[in-house]
Amino acid sequence: AALSARGKRIPISELYLRHEGGEPISRLADAAAKEILKPAADLTWEKVKSKVQIRPMGYKMNQDFLRAVPYKRMGDLCAVYQIVERDQSYEKRITITTELMESLGVAKGELHDVAVTNTRESKPVSFKPMEEVLRDEFGMEIPENPEEQKYIIQLNILGAQGMAPYGACVVFYPEVLEMLEKKYPEGYFILPSSVHETIVVSKNVPRARTELEEMICAVNAAEVQPEERLSDKLHEYNPQTKELEESLPSRSRKETEREMDTRKR
Repeated sequence: AALSARGKRIPISELYLRHEGGEPISRLADAAAKEILKPAADLTWEKVKSKVQIRPMGYKMNQDFLRAVPYKRMGDLCAVYQIVERDQSYEKRITITTELMESLGVAKGELHDVAVTNTRESKPVSFKPMEEVLRDEFGMEIPENPEEQKYIIQLNILGAQGMAPYGACVVFYPEVLEMLEKKYPEGYFILPSSVHETIVVSKNVPRARTELEEMICAVNAAEVQPEERLSDKLHEYNPQTKELEESLPSRSRKETEREMDTRKR
């Protein structure tokens, strides 16, 4: 048996046998810590370039973690970068820290672009009506209540094909946001339901912003494991920046824009 930590495999069975042979736990703990913290000297950009992928996570929920890693932020969402290696029975993920990025000699912009390209190939986008996902993936029928039916058929699930893990990464594919802009010329909201998928809803749907925000928080609290939560914040597409941003009331948005303009001067 082996435990994975920071992308390193720690041989628990071997450590157990050493403990049975008389080695103190403190020495074994030191050995495990040294293995975890040991730099991966054999990593070069050419070796890992084809293996770098995006891992989506929330910005405000992960402030401490993000201090040590490069990331791309959109609103309360961000993409961090991992080296993903697979064999028949095991997947190893090494998070790229700022220190590792510098040792690889790659700029943050190139790292992001390469990660998007690789992730796009590994996790093609899926965009389906919620009623179809409920029926095909979970064997569920939509509620008989007409009001609930009307609401559900207005929602769409955005993620990766095959319900692949970390499918919320697709919001960092620029062409996906532009595709949604064409589908919803009136504008659209993104509900970050988990790191595995998001929900898209037109701004024409008669649901108040506060109601959508409450729905995100309620679902996160009741249905989503803490480590799989993406954000409690409602997001919307900004056609000027071509990116997502937190959805704010009109007055708050104007104040934010004024603050940004003041900082630029």
